[in-house]
Amino acid sequence: MADSDPPAPDDGLGRHVRKAVLLTSLLVTAVGLLLYALGIPGGDIYLFVAGLSGGAAVAEAAEALERRDAAREQEEVLRRNRELRDRVSALKQQIHTTREPALRAAAAVGSAFAMRNTNPDSEDAAFLGVSDELRSAHDVNDTFGICRTIKTRWGAHASESFMLGRQLTSLLGAPAFLAQDETRSLIHERLTLRTDDAELVAAVDRAVQDQTEPGPLARYTGLILRYVTLHSTSAEAKQLRARLLRGYESLDEEPPSGDDSGPDPTSDFRRQLAILVAAGVHERDPDVRLFLGVLTHDTAMVSEAMANGADPNVPDLEILRRHRNVLDAAG
Repeated sequence: MADSDPPAPDDGLGRHVRKAVLLTSLLVTAVGLLLYALGIPGGDIYLFVAGLSGGAAVAEAAEALERRDAAREQEEVLRRNRELRDRVSALKQQIHTTREPALRAAAAVGSAFAMRNTNPDSEDAAFLGVSDELRSAHDVNDTFGICRTIKTRWGAHASESFMLGRQLTSLLGAPAFLAQDETRSLIHERLTLRTDDAELVAAVDRAVQDQTEPGPLARYTGLILRYVTLHSTSAEAKQLRARLLRGYESLDEEPPSGDDSGPDPTSDFRRQLAILVAAGVHERDPDVRLFLGVLTHDTAMVSEAMANGADPNVPDLEILRRHRNVLDAAG
């Protein structure tokens, strides 16, 4: 709500009225003093009237000065308030300009880190300043140094965004864990730190809570992961947000496209999964077949893999470790 303008100084009719009153008072005072000095009868009355008129003139002048000072003080307060609002607005814009890219990059690096496909010299890693930490983190679970550096440079929100990207990527291969209260609560907290969009956070929490089927859960998790690794103001992010708000009914929609879309954070796992499928690993490992069915939205394949003993709780990283020799041979 805009502040009202300060009252305009009385420089119109009011000024002329005060001037006339002051001149009249001075004139009456002068006449009263003159009559008293000349000894004309009734001098006491003249002196009394002169005192009244002089007092009225002084009071009028004092009141005018007070009004002028009050108007100037109010105008100064309003000016300072405007300056303060402008500074706060500029600070918020600066925070958003630097914070949003940091949160996006942290989530993307966390996702790549979970896939063991982290490039220490990637644009995101260099932007966050964690290239050295990524090089030294040989174990995929060694996140302490990375999180510490991100937190020091970008704050706790960015550090938790890194863990959110890592966690969501890991859950793509074990969506059943999403149904657990502890996991869902942790995702809720980290997603809250990643975005100020309370409506989206609430919708994601409801969707994860209401679904128990691993296939839809994995696909919905993929949408969440994709969203947190994008800049929230991009066209694709806005389309993904609308899909996440609609929940599982949006899973059959065509994925958004646009020139501003970045690399798919699950693309590396898909590539490695394709290598395993090309080598025929999915024919003898129902877990690989389960992953393939989930990522290709093939519910029949998912059901078949589950019937053949696939474990929905097996992390994708375990699948990659299990068949590391096949992947290494493919080079």
